[in-house]
Amino acid sequence: MKKILLSLLISILITQSYTQAQKGYYDGTEGLTGYELKTALYNIIKGHNTHSYDDLYDGYETTDVDNYYENDGTVLDMYSENPTGVDPYNWTHNADHCGNYSNEGDCFNREHLFPQGFFNSASPMVSDIHFVVPSDGKVNGMRNNYPFGEVGSASWTSLNGSKRGSCSSPGYSGTVFEPIDEFKGDIARMMLYFVTRYQTQLSGFDPSDGNNPLDGSSTRGYEQWHIDLLLKWHDQDPVSQREIDRNNAAYGYQNNRNPYIDHPEWVHCVWEGICTDMFFTSSPVTDIVVGHNYSYAVEYTGEGATLTCEEKPSWLTFSSNTLSGTPTTIGDYDVSLKLTDSETTLYQNYTISVSAAGFVTIIDEDMEPCPTTGFSTYNVASNKDWTCADGYYYINAYEGDVASNDWLLLPSINFNTYEDVVLSFDTWTQYEDTDAPRLKLRYSTDYPGSGNPESYTWANLSFTAPSANSQTWTSSGNVNMPNLSSDNVYIAYNYTSSGTGGGTSTVWRVDNILMKGYNVSSVSNIINEVSLYPNPANNSITIENLMQISNISIYNTLGQKVYEDNFSKNKIIIDISNLNNGLYFLKTSDINGKTNVNRFIKK
Repeated sequence: MKKILLSLLISILITQSYTQAQKGYYDGTEGLTGYELKTALYNIIKGHNTHSYDDLYDGYETTDVDNYYENDGTVLDMYSENPTGVDPYNWTHNADHCGNYSNEGDCFNREHLFPQGFFNSASPMVSDIHFVVPSDGKVNGMRNNYPFGEVGSASWTSLNGSKRGSCSSPGYSGTVFEPIDEFKGDIARMMLYFVTRYQTQLSGFDPSDGNNPLDGSSTRGYEQWHIDLLLKWHDQDPVSQREIDRNNAAYGYQNNRNPYIDHPEWVHCVWEGICTDMFFTSSPVTDIVVGHNYSYAVEYTGEGATLTCEEKPSWLTFSSNTLSGTPTTIGDYDVSLKLTDSETTLYQNYTISVSAAGFVTIIDEDMEPCPTTGFSTYNVASNKDWTCADGYYYINAYEGDVASNDWLLLPSINFNTYEDVVLSFDTWTQYEDTDAPRLKLRYSTDYPGSGNPESYTWANLSFTAPSANSQTWTSSGNVNMPNLSSDNVYIAYNYTSSGTGGGTSTVWRVDNILMKGYNVSSVSNIINEVSLYPNPANNSITIENLMQISNISIYNTLGQKVYEDNFSKNKIIIDISNLNNGLYFLKTSDINGKTNVNRFIKK
């Protein structure tokens, strides 16, 4: 399974993006700065080919395809994508469209990053693919028409960590919506495109609405607090290959471009008058597990520029343009990097979230190339066997000497090291066995790693399998492993057929095996001085023995804070009905600065 590509150097990005644009596309911008440059860009990108609102779903087949994370061709939805692990759900292009929905994962629709209610769903804004993106219906509804911002206290959090709540960004005190760090720069540049492409119409886009961040002008476009936020996100999350590819696809779809992806340096040139080829080209590392090493190698462009670190936590060191260190306590830590030359100064400000523990990758195998260690096969019956080729493992039982009984075994896992292990994979099948034996997913704690698996004890696990003869890759969904007290657990795919000919044997393929788990050994400061119950919990948790405690906060497994309270009492009941099911960490801090962490499960 392929992970997202790292951001390339900006000079390379610009060269690649220009290969898809007409020569001279940005003629007339030379020497311009500030809002004069913005107006020149408006004149270049206005008058694009307008498509219908329904056509957006067809456009998304080229603009929003996951070729960067799971690399599975599904819809790339910024509100559900998990950049470092298994997505909570996935969408198929030209399917799963919303009508009705109640929960996350029900369907996806079209999200106007600048809400369409502010311009009465008028054309061409309503179908402009540069800022109308695919989104889970539930998350889209929870975002509503609230402006983007940074959340201080979350009232709701999505399964990928996007959240809604009170604004902590300076200059605004209302409710805001905050996407995950991975896509903050993407969204910022889309929002800046909007006030450039439609600058002559902005004054009519209902600036009286309290959630509308427009300032009523055709120049700056947004209120200053919102511009400050978007510029911060732009610097924090530089242009990625995914954005370049999306910009090129959108250009092919409607024949105009987002200039702030082609020329990221124009963002500061337009809104701050800082026109330079000096800027950051790397994205900060913002999440780390306590006790693990943190490292962020800062990259930038600019001849003669000097990089310094103006603010950082004490556990970090800054040397040779790299921040590194090991956090000892969980919490949020601010970092400020300063890039300067003789005329200009730029900052990259961000926050490192240190979580008590996280889900780590145990197995990540996409069979490209075929694994050379760890995986093994065993043939109990027939002259057939599991074979790895063409980027997957497969078994074909047709015309075997006897009915097949064949095993594909994963590497041994030490479950004393991991808890809450989750497994996912893809399967594919062809033909049909009339007696319908299914491919089985099984695990054993007594299999020694060699010999006939049938001689040992195996338990079955449930997973989502494709229908007979579908010849369609199907995700297993998240398979939750039981917490096992064993340092030698084997997981296997066991295929059996009822015969050797047509109607009695099938073909099965297995690919994209991903296993993640909670690393027990990564936590050095989990102690249980406070009393927390019930655990697991449904709608509330009760916490006692808090006489010396001054602060309580709750974090999810992504290290994101979902609750916080300052108080002085011995007992508190916390409503957790709005939290998604899963593992959480309760952090308590006492009046002497000592930190305790307790785990609990919301079910």
